[in-house]
Amino acid sequence: MRSQNVVLAAVIGAMVGAIGCDKKAPVVTPTEAQKEPAKDKPPSGTEPKVEPPKEAKVEPTEAKVEPTEAKAEPTEAKAEPTEAKAEPTEAKAAPKPSDAKQARTKPKKADQAAGAEARRAFKSLLDEGRKAVKADDPILGMQKLEEALTKIPGHPSALGELGWAAYRAGATYFDKAMDATRKALAVSNKNKQKGALWYNLGRVAEDSGNVSLAIGSYRESLAYRPGNPTVQKQLEAVLAKVGGKSGSDGLEKLDDVCMELRIEQGCMTAASAEGLIAHSCDCGTEILGPEEGFGRAALMRVTGSSEASGAVDSTYLLVEVGARWHLVTMVGNDWSPGMNGISNSSTKVAFEFKSIGGKPTLWVLFENDMVDTDLGDYTIYLDWSRTLTVCALADNKPACLGIPLGRGQATDMLVFEGEPLPDDKPPVEVKNVRWSFTANPSDTAITIALEAGAEHLDDDNKSLPGTWTFEQLMTVPGVVPHAL
Repeated sequence: MRSQNVVLAAVIGAMVGAIGCDKKAPVVTPTEAQKEPAKDKPPSGTEPKVEPPKEAKVEPTEAKVEPTEAKAEPTEAKAEPTEAKAEPTEAKAAPKPSDAKQARTKPKKADQAAGAEARRAFKSLLDEGRKAVKADDPILGMQKLEEALTKIPGHPSALGELGWAAYRAGATYFDKAMDATRKALAVSNKNKQKGALWYNLGRVAEDSGNVSLAIGSYRESLAYRPGNPTVQKQLEAVLAKVGGKSGSDGLEKLDDVCMELRIEQGCMTAASAEGLIAHSCDCGTEILGPEEGFGRAALMRVTGSSEASGAVDSTYLLVEVGARWHLVTMVGNDWSPGMNGISNSSTKVAFEFKSIGGKPTLWVLFENDMVDTDLGDYTIYLDWSRTLTVCALADNKPACLGIPLGRGQATDMLVFEGEPLPDDKPPVEVKNVRWSFTANPSDTAITIALEAGAEHLDDDNKSLPGTWTFEQLMTVPGVVPHAL
């Protein structure tokens, strides 16, 4: 019985150690257990005694097994933090770079497919629109081209074709043609295409009655396609219609105008052995425009010295007609001969474009003063003038008019009743005649009203007050037409 207990205890200990111990517990083998009872084997015939010390040895063996199991618990406890750390790993798994890349790739492929489809549809509609216009069905062509622009908005080719289709559709669609062609010009970056678009714009402008815009557009087209025979022929034809002007009238460059004025003023002489003094003049130019429906205008101021008149300081008005510059008139005079008491001065009041009667109108207003002192008879002569020059297209031909808006004359004497005036006395005024008008443009006409001096008006000037269109002013007495 005792040996059986010992063996059972050894087996249990071995099993427990095998389950959870890193450190092996001492195992009592049956051989060793059997050797112990052999020493105290009782005499035969007597009952074996179970001695407590022998069984007490088994308890420590079982006690040693318990700490081994206790050590196993911390091993399991350490595993929990490992699982706890795994949770953040799962949380980070949502925005994996690979997943994000896939998410980006899928829409990109979808966009590429949609873009390719839009381009195919655009090309098909563009071709259909062109074919319709060539088949003399511009209305259908416009529909197809507008649909093409829904596939690729702002495409210069489709916009240009739309403008041409609208032009072919007739005057009702000229505004649409102008708008589409201008939009195409704004986005095109090809010289050949720009040349064609400028030509198209010229055709629309010419048939709309906007001759100046047509001329400018044809010239722009030739700048992108030099020598194009179709454009050149169209330009020459429209130039011939402008006020009887041809391409050879006027001057192509402002420098050429300056040269003519220098010759006219006599400031092109060189010094010589005979004692001639060299004279020369310079030109300064202020350019206005281009204004749609008119063109450009310029004020050219010529300054220097002249053999004939001493100092030169005059301002001229120029307008661009038929893509060439034409002299209108002198508007300002600041001439001074270099003598005390004699001088001229001018003031530019206005130089701008205004819309009158739905047409752009050049509006140039200058005032001029002259002082002439005659020391021989102690007399001062004063002269003042205010002149408005307006230029516009009348019956598709440019015209300029000079409108007198004021005049004043005064004569002052430095002596009175034969006695020289004391130095502390001002000159005595013996004559003062002055009259003036105001001119105000509106959307439809120009209104001229009397400002002062009704009693000094002559018969022609009395006809000026009223409201006039540009064409009506051409027939009003006192208004001076300027030939270009």
